[in-house]
Amino acid sequence: MNHLTLWINAGTLAVCAASLVLAAGVYTRKPRAWMKPYLLYHGAYVLWLLIFTYYFFRLVYLPATPAVVETAVVALRIIISAAILWAYPSLILSTLGDVALHRGLRLARIVMLVLIIGSTSALVALGTHELLLRMVTLCFNGYLLLLTTLVLVRLLSSPRSSPLPMFMPLYWVSLVFYLYAVIAGSVLAATGISGLVLSALSASIYCLPWSLAMGWRLFVHLSAPIDLGLRKSVADELGLTPREREVVDCVFQGLPNKHIAKRLGVSLRTVETHLHNAFRKCHVRSRTELIRRIQSEL
Repeated sequence: MNHLTLWINAGTLAVCAASLVLAAGVYTRKPRAWMKPYLLYHGAYVLWLLIFTYYFFRLVYLPATPAVVETAVVALRIIISAAILWAYPSLILSTLGDVALHRGLRLARIVMLVLIIGSTSALVALGTHELLLRMVTLCFNGYLLLLTTLVLVRLLSSPRSSPLPMFMPLYWVSLVFYLYAVIAGSVLAATGISGLVLSALSASIYCLPWSLAMGWRLFVHLSAPIDLGLRKSVADELGLTPREREVVDCVFQGLPNKHIAKRLGVSLRTVETHLHNAFRKCHVRSRTELIRRIQSEL
């Protein structure tokens, strides 16, 4: 079983890493603000798969490893958990358009990051019983399950509120995986059974489908010509100048201000001025509200 798990994790690691390289290439060629949290989330799971592959390589081929290596792996697992806790809510913030919800998610992100990572680090340092670590892991997966359910309910009830339909496969697969992780984690915590093999195989089953789906969608995104989101008739109706329309088009594509300035050949201060004027004319207060307003006009 250890040999099988090793090769399944190694194969999934190769696919997931290749998809991450493609995503990084897309970000280099067509930078979007929403790709930063996605790259962090994707990279965290690549490292997670790498750790599981190491564990089973060690079981098969390395009966003894230096203590410093084991300590480094434990520290890396904590860092990966922190990256996931930060990146996944950030990705959801990029997907949803509710400003009030943004404030709540940002606060929850900080609170859960401090609580879960702080408690995990303390338990590891104190060498506390494994059951407590499993309970923290259960909270970790339950929190991510709650976030996934929230974003899917919002997107299904208001599909026009998000300019990022490409993330739907990731969210659906995450819903199934985190629900399974909560149920399986509860059973393992109650029975005291070791879940190393089960966790490794589950990580592979989770990462493989969304890595393939996102890889394909990012490839299509990279190959497609830039699609300007704001028609001239809509811009005229909103009272936007030609330059303001160009800035809004770039915002609609997810470009940060510094990339907009580079694309249009103007200063960052000029971009901020045009964006402020567009906010005022469209009666909005943020980029997210601006995107929703433009979508409602298309």
